[in-house]
Amino acid sequence: MTRRLVSALLLAAAAAVLAVVVVARAADLRFQAVLSNSMLPTAAAGDLAVTQPVDVDSLVVGDVIAFFPPGGERAVLHRITSINGGTVTTRGDANAGDDPWRATLSGHVAYRLIAVIPLVGWLTTVRGPLLIIAGLVFGAAIALELWREVRARPRNVDEARPV
Repeated sequence: MTRRLVSALLLAAAAAVLAVVVVARAADLRFQAVLSNSMLPTAAAGDLAVTQPVDVDSLVVGDVIAFFPPGGERAVLHRITSINGGTVTTRGDANAGDDPWRATLSGHVAYRLIAVIPLVGWLTTVRGPLLIIAGLVFGAAIALELWREVRARPRNVDEARPV
């Protein structure tokens, strides 16, 4: 009984992961780990921010966007406090004042926050070998449970009949 439950849970988890990947690709979603508490209560460090590309002209004051500040190497997730042409002033929700920079949004696309998934931002920081190992372990667990399930089933019709 527990073996079947584990098998069902592993298959459900695999199906959920596959569904999320398909939906994310179809909707062109981007995922970004939140690295600080500057956006509390909207997002906390360790959360996962989900953004979607939008036309820069559709942005309005109050939107939360992911962008690279002038001279920055990491994307920042902050709320727009003013827009002047293609230049925006931003602020973290937990910050007392606007950011010290004015960011110019280049191109026609910006990434607007559409959702926050609590506590799973750390998953995006797993890179390279660790991600491959985690995938292999998860895949092996699913394969093992499927193999056990197949082995537990009767091999022919005579074995399936109660005596």
